[in-house]
Amino acid sequence: MRRYCTVLRALSALMAHALISSTEEEAFLDALSLAQALPKQAVTGLMKARAAHVAGVLSEKVAELGVDPFGVESGMSHSLPQVSWFTRTKAGDEEILAGWQYQEGVLRLALVLDHLSGTGQWAKSKRAEFARAHPEFFSFEHLDEILRTTGMAISSSSKPEGPFGHFDPDFMYRHKKVGALTVQQLIDLTVAQARHFERLSNALSVDEVS
Repeated sequence: MRRYCTVLRALSALMAHALISSTEEEAFLDALSLAQALPKQAVTGLMKARAAHVAGVLSEKVAELGVDPFGVESGMSHSLPQVSWFTRTKAGDEEILAGWQYQEGVLRLALVLDHLSGTGQWAKSKRAEFARAHPEFFSFEHLDEILRTTGMAISSSSKPEGPFGHFDPDFMYRHKKVGALTVQQLIDLTVAQARHFERLSNALSVDEVS
């Protein structure tokens, strides 16, 4: 019985690491530090739980600020936690998903292009062509102050499809290495990006009317 209680106390202490007591905390746990003290499965479970708590707090806070929270998601990819936010908007005549994804100290400004979904070089080239026509979705100018990345270079590539990263079949992005972001920075980032998309949408509506 005593051993059982000790195990429960240890588990409770571990799970406390997944909870968020302040939005000024870093969003993700230090995986290297955890790996020195815990089995791999426990580390993965804690990081997944932490990402879910970050997504929960993010959803709650942005909703209070008038931003649609339903595009907030969390998960694991390549054994590393990630959090993202996407919303439906228009680029020209096409309806797309636009937003951001944060993982391993990298922030991606990304589009999900259902209408250009596909694999192979041709599909990548078509998505890159679309992205080059809409650079406003990959701008960090309104985010640099929040991210503390002013003057930091945005990702680039010499590949034929241009400076964009791709995840088949429909995901494309540009990124900056932003380091450890706090939960509050993710909140501020989401609100700023939502307002940016609203401005783009309003400008598109004016153009259509005129």
